[in-house]
Amino acid sequence: MGMAPDTSETCFTTDEAAAPSASSVAVRDGLPCGTWQTHPFIDESTVAANTPMALKEEIIRRMEVFVLTAIHEIVASTKGKQGRDNKRTAKPRVTPAVHGGGGEPPYDEGHCRCPNTCSAGRCTTSKRTHQSRLWTTRQQLLVLRQLYTNTHNGIICTQRDVYYQLSRFFPDQGCVNRIIQQLVQQLAMPRQLLGVVPGTRGCVGGLLSFQGVDLQRYSSEGFPLPTLQEELCVSWSGAQYRESEDVGSSNGFKGFELHNSVRYILVVEKHSVFFRLMEERVFERVPCVLLTSQGFPTASALSLLMNMQEMISAVGANVPLVALVDFNPSGLLILQQYKHNTGRMHESRCSAAHSLRWLGLRCRHILSAGSAEDNNYPLPVKTVAGAPSLSTPERVVRLSSQPFTGRDDAVISNIIARWKSTWRGCSDGEEACRTWLREAQKMQQLRIKVDIEALYERGTSRLGGHKFTGSSSQSLFRGDFSAWVCRGLFRRDYI
Repeated sequence: MGMAPDTSETCFTTDEAAAPSASSVAVRDGLPCGTWQTHPFIDESTVAANTPMALKEEIIRRMEVFVLTAIHEIVASTKGKQGRDNKRTAKPRVTPAVHGGGGEPPYDEGHCRCPNTCSAGRCTTSKRTHQSRLWTTRQQLLVLRQLYTNTHNGIICTQRDVYYQLSRFFPDQGCVNRIIQQLVQQLAMPRQLLGVVPGTRGCVGGLLSFQGVDLQRYSSEGFPLPTLQEELCVSWSGAQYRESEDVGSSNGFKGFELHNSVRYILVVEKHSVFFRLMEERVFERVPCVLLTSQGFPTASALSLLMNMQEMISAVGANVPLVALVDFNPSGLLILQQYKHNTGRMHESRCSAAHSLRWLGLRCRHILSAGSAEDNNYPLPVKTVAGAPSLSTPERVVRLSSQPFTGRDDAVISNIIARWKSTWRGCSDGEEACRTWLREAQKMQQLRIKVDIEALYERGTSRLGGHKFTGSSSQSLFRGDFSAWVCRGLFRRDYI
């Protein structure tokens, strides 16, 4: 493979690119392992000494060697198991002179003839170990397929994003994290080169600075939210956005600084979605600030959002605060927490962004019925066991979804009851409150949950009552998701 012309040493050898031979394949702790274990770990110095194309070729080569070795290990172990099964079913030849006159030869671990349910459990243990190895290999190949696609497309996603893509194959996030760690060890390279990074708890990014540091220069993971209240203060820049790193440093301001080029504050529920938008540099398409608390808002996220809202109001700027959450009861709870803050934490009792608007996901984004402009289209509803439900949800739901659980039914019922009592006669955005309530009632009728990540699987071209492009097995090309978000902002498609 090609190397950087200015390097004196070769970091990657080309003679190992061939498929591994049978003698070079082994199994350790149930994990397939082979020739790649002799590779040096790709550290920062190795990355600096090679061209991006050389690195990409080496990463893909190691992935392909891993797959070939795993296939060889599966085939070899299956043949060995079949051979042992044939010997067990064959009639044994017993020679009294050899076995001391007994009718049964001594136990041979490689030719055990005891049933799978024997009390000793020798065969049962061997069978379970074999199945466990196959299961681990299957999980590794599933994750590696996703990372292989990321590497080819030049995409970097979070571990949480990988889990959402493969949630039907894995029981929880921890299982995906362990598989990724195994792949990092086996392939001898950091996660970022594999196209995946870990998530964090609360980040901000886009067109703002912190203590004079331009946050656009941070990575796609964003800038971690500080915990001290004085560091969560917000000021407003009197001039257009400046490129120098010392913005705001002259006055010694310790907090954040918004610039008057900002047009939107985008609150995102998940760090994986935040990372995707930062990776696609959505703030270059539309001047905005992105904020996430990776789920339910923390005191820092609430305080920062409230401070930004107060500063925007103080200078008289027209900068809407909009939110992007999952289409499920938990997403509604997160919206409620940001907008009215019903939490009990002392630090955040007075922190609430009452001007927050709801961008998505909403009914019009996931249903095929209705037009892009009408949010009040009728839903075909029937009663199932006393609860309202759509008569044929499979005909109207465009995105992959999950049905409500009993807990979801209880949560959304409580949300609707709370909103009805809290917003009755509300003077703070009365029409917006009624619209939010109608959306919650539609969600209760649909009784389905849709993650934002479902947009990655189907594509986002002309989403919202229009034709989709892409297939469920394809990821978004870079920029598609941010383009969909920008269209929603420019068209003021938020309530």
